Amino acid sequence: MGNSINFYSRYNGISGLASGMDTESLVKKLLSTDQAKVDSYNADRQKSIWRQESYHAIMDQIKEFKEKYFDVLSTESYLFAKNDTRKVTVTNASNNASNYVEISADSHAAEGEHVINRILNLATSSTVSSSSRVVDGLTGTAELTFPLTVAENTSFGIALDGAYVEVGVSGTYNTAADLVDGLNAYFDNVYGTSRVTASIVDNKLQFDAPNSIVQVFDGIQENNFLDTVGMTNGQRNVLSLDSSLYDVLGEVSNEVKFAINGVGFEFTRDTTVREVMSTINSSKANVSLTYSSLEDKFTLKSKDTGEVSAIVIQNISGNFFGANSYVKITDSYVKNGMDAVFHLNDDSLTNPIRRSDNNFTIDGVRYSLKETTIDPISFEIEQDTEGMVETIKDFVKEFNELIADIEGKTKEKIYSDYEPLTTAQKSEMTERQIELWEEKAKSGLLRYDSNISKIVSDLKSAFWGEIEGVSSTLYQIGITTTSDYNNFELEIDEQKLEEAIEKDPQAVWDLFIKEGDIDYSRKLTSEEYSARFKEIGFAQRISDILENNISTIRDEYDMKGILVEKAGVDGDATEINNTFSQEILKLDRRINDAIERMTVKEQYYWKKFTAMETALQQMNSQSEWLYAQFYSQ
Repeated sequence: MGNSINFYSRYNGISGLASGMDTESLVKKLLSTDQAKVDSYNADRQKSIWRQESYHAIMDQIKEFKEKYFDVLSTESYLFAKNDTRKVTVTNASNNASNYVEISADSHAAEGEHVINRILNLATSSTVSSSSRVVDGLTGTAELTFPLTVAENTSFGIALDGAYVEVGVSGTYNTAADLVDGLNAYFDNVYGTSRVTASIVDNKLQFDAPNSIVQVFDGIQENNFLDTVGMTNGQRNVLSLDSSLYDVLGEVSNEVKFAINGVGFEFTRDTTVREVMSTINSSKANVSLTYSSLEDKFTLKSKDTGEVSAIVIQNISGNFFGANSYVKITDSYVKNGMDAVFHLNDDSLTNPIRRSDNNFTIDGVRYSLKETTIDPISFEIEQDTEGMVETIKDFVKEFNELIADIEGKTKEKIYSDYEPLTTAQKSEMTERQIELWEEKAKSGLLRYDSNISKIVSDLKSAFWGEIEGVSSTLYQIGITTTSDYNNFELEIDEQKLEEAIEKDPQAVWDLFIKEGDIDYSRKLTSEEYSARFKEIGFAQRISDILENNISTIRDEYDMKGILVEKAGVDGDATEINNTFSQEILKLDRRINDAIERMTVKEQYYWKKFTAMETALQQMNSQSEWLYAQFYSQ
């Protein structure tokens, strides 16, 4: 609780020295009513915290359920993509068909046997790469003259793919060969032959490391060799993407402009390479620019694939692209993408099919091509009754668990004799005793909560209401409820469900995931929401109800989800601005006010008792003096 008064240190007074009274206990009793009020406020505060925590637990459970079945990123369980009523069995001679293609089918695919005779080509993007390495080695800026004398205690550090060594280079080198031969012999001995090579290019020292990253550092000895050769601490043979265009590419123009596929870009020489790449990749130019540190090259690739893809580069100012391109990519028109080419049910191999993408659908069958092959890949499409039954069973099982857990909170017993413990009470109990006490104190806190009760009611109504435009009902396909409305649970007659699926699988899915003419939106009016509710399937209704409660998007009344407004969400504005947090703040103010009033009273009582003790002490002193006067004669 944290707000109880400490009666033994709040006020410094005289405690019963003359009267012999237990002043501390007397003050404590006089303030017992005030302390009870503080304890009551603290109890209300703790209950609000517990209720908020219970709300958060329910919200987390709803979010987990919603993400599993209604989030498109949950590919294995996303319910709205589960209208695949066909099972596909794929085989080929080498028994590794999945290396070449993935195949799935929806309810519109015809049952039967099929074969992909050959996959001759995969769809590719139009691509252009740097014509050569961008950095072209790690090179110093100082022109060296020989003989070159290097002072004693001179060194530098070098790391190859993170493997660091310290290199001492003191002495006189009569020729360039003397220097580079000595360095190369050392590098060969440490890293292996030719992993790192030193050379003199245009009188400047250069380090190369093909397919590796080499980096130099200031030496730990007295003199630093990097100063001699004009290299900097941390310099590498590849680009630092977080450095500016000027620092790593030498861009001198303060106006760097170019266009890709008609989309214009404008930067300065102070813009980092990473910022340039990020801007291009998130633009409407429909391309991606990447950098390989192993090859030290940039690659510009169209996001579209196939022969229709193209890249058009126009350099305007600066030298990011163009004839003197720092990234070694000139102005160009690139159209080198290729279509996917394959044969389907074509034993004569005379009718190739072409697609611009490797992922496509033909007659209800979805194909995802991965590799080329001349081996035939056979597949069979048949009704997937078992898969549909299992998907529906899993969904119904977890829905039952969700509604039971939420409804359970509204039925918990209230233990009115178990209020939140005060700090003083806790000090007299063991941790286990506190835990058992608080279990009962927390029980029933949401028993009469209207928001939680409404969620339960809404979820039940999602099942009871008929779905417009669907000929059958959930009852007719074998999904019913228990007879006791207060102990609501869905039950499945598997045989009846299997028969319904075999007869009309799409009609079964419509009962769950049928979409209406009105799309879900937090801005729907009550009339629009009601019209949508009547049209959509059972699972769609559940998704809407849950979203109405945990959404962080505002509705037509500028309100977020019901539970969000009540309890808040971490990382959202409602984390602080929510009903429970405001209640707790109000109680904090009441607690502080009550403690201040009690402190004033405590000081008042102590002053009175102290005055009384002082007077008694004076009286005792006078009595002792008079006594001494009478009996000293």
